[in-house]
Amino acid sequence: MKYGKFLILTFAVILVEFGISLLLVQKYNLLLLDSIFYVGIVFSLLFIFFSSTGGLFTNYSEMTTATSTLGFKNSYKLKRTLGSISINCFNVGSFLFFLIGLAAAFTF
Repeated sequence: MKYGKFLILTFAVILVEFGISLLLVQKYNLLLLDSIFYVGIVFSLLFIFFSSTGGLFTNYSEMTTATSTLGFKNSYKLKRTLGSISINCFNVGSFLFFLIGLAAAFTF
């Protein structure tokens, strides 16, 4: 049941992004393949950014905490964290939508 829900939500993400692409095509008179490409790229980067942990922004906030007055008073130790991405239906759906658009662009 867990994989079925994941597949249904992934398919729903693809359909929503396709709807957004169609809306952009009608509103701004773009080509459908261009719209699919840009919507796929934007949503993939957006979902990857918000589902990642650690990395540059976490290390920056750790550094500001360590160099603050409170960090000096409490002898704050830096914890170096590596970035990781949690794979969810939004990431997979956006990336598959981008790949579908890319494959369609090269076949037509």
